[in-house]
Amino acid sequence: MKSLKMIIKLSALIMSFASLAMADGPNIALGQPGTASGMYAPYIIENAFDGDEETYWNAGGYGGHWIEVDLGADTIIGSMRMKAAMSPNGGTTQVITGRTESGDTVTLWSFAGYTTNGQWLENLSIEIPTAVRYVRVTTPSTPSWVAWSEIEVFEGSTVPTDDLSWSAFKAMYRSE
Repeated sequence: MKSLKMIIKLSALIMSFASLAMADGPNIALGQPGTASGMYAPYIIENAFDGDEETYWNAGGYGGHWIEVDLGADTIIGSMRMKAAMSPNGGTTQVITGRTESGDTVTLWSFAGYTTNGQWLENLSIEIPTAVRYVRVTTPSTPSWVAWSEIEVFEGSTVPTDDLSWSAFKAMYRSE
């Protein structure tokens, strides 16, 4: 019975940690202004934040390009998802950074792997939800021009419950 109780508590703890980084509401990048390192007209920056998967932004060049969205104020970021508009398919590296209103920069997430045109890079949960005003997606390496159909940003939880601390987890484990 003690082990069943332990499994239930452990499952609840894991679910609590997972929910911390999951999306809480709408895409807060939708319709927000952006900047980029380059743009190949008519594939403008706004296309990456317009909610239309058929439009896209294109940097007009290979790796090293970036696109950034201005959320308007420091906002707790919990997760993201992005739809690639890059062809040919191949190995890519993505680095997502955030910058606060005061100028502090933090790496939120990075990915290195095989990316296909039209692929959604999903479940990009930020380990520790972080408050930033600007979210930048940089593509250091890719076999194609850097392009994104959609970049979506979701708010995260701001205050974890007492049950989520590592100390509470260890104490719960010891008490069983």
